[in-house]
Amino acid sequence: DPGNRPTACSPASPDREPGSVQKPVPSGDTYYHTLLAMQYEREGKSEEALAEYERALAEDQESPFLLTQAGMALTRLNRSKEALVYLEKAKALQPSSFRTLNVLGDLYATGGEIDKATATYEELIAQKPKEMESYLILARLFLAQKNTDRAIATIERGVQADPTSAIGPYYLAKLF
Repeated sequence: DPGNRPTACSPASPDREPGSVQKPVPSGDTYYHTLLAMQYEREGKSEEALAEYERALAEDQESPFLLTQAGMALTRLNRSKEALVYLEKAKALQPSSFRTLNVLGDLYATGGEIDKATATYEELIAQKPKEMESYLILARLFLAQKNTDRAIATIERGVQADPTSAIGPYYLAKLF
């Protein structure tokens, strides 16, 4: 009976925010299918991995992790339109997921939706403004578009945000 399943936090739990919804703890089947999917991924079996992620999602449809993993498996299978559905839902559920935003931005970029890719990569920067990797991801998009000036400006923003990073000046030097 789903109503009697244990929850991730009890009403008396100190980490539960007032008014938050208790989420049921995923069943053993969800974990089993997730672990099996990850094993299939390591073996390069994307179809099998996707099938297992979908089995896990049947029990935990609101898992940003599972949605992102399924989206990534679909991407590897060149099923980008389907992958976008999973990844956009994952983003809606957990807008702060660096991994989800990164994969979603890549899909937008490869699909030619440059404005959406740029906006998504800017979200990465907003989340982790001191991490040079966020700036480099966006700069690579601009370089792919042959927009070197914007790529340089983006990396310079990253260097200003994190002057201790050696990677930003390295990439700037490569561009000049």
